[in-house]
Amino acid sequence: MNKKGFTLVELLAVLVILSLVAAICYPMVTKTINNQKSKLSEEQKNRIISAAKNYVASTVVGENECITISALQSSGFLEAGDIKDPNGGTMSGGVKITWDDSKNQYLYEYVGSC
Repeated sequence: MNKKGFTLVELLAVLVILSLVAAICYPMVTKTINNQKSKLSEEQKNRIISAAKNYVASTVVGENECITISALQSSGFLEAGDIKDPNGGTMSGGVKITWDDSKNQYLYEYVGSC
C-alpha cells in the first residue's frame, strides 16, 4: 500500500514542538521589544533636551522656565515629525530649565507636563 500524507501522531508531534518553541521565544521577543521602546524613549528625551539647549543658547530665558515640545517645534528647533512616543502617538511635555549657581550653568530635565 502506498502511504501518502502524515499520520495524526506525526502532526501532533510537530504541533507540540512548535508550541514549545513559541513558549520559549515569546518572552524573549517581548522583553526585547520593551527594551527597545525604553531605549527609544530615552533617545527621544535626549533629543528634546538637546533642542532645548540650542533654544537656550539662542534665546534669553529666566532662571526657572519650562519649554514645551510644541514651543521648540514652532521655534524651529525640532521638526514636527521628529518626536514620537514609542508606544504610539506623540510625546507631550517639555524641558524644565533651572539655573545652578554652584556650577554656574543651566540644568535641563525632561518633564511630562509644563
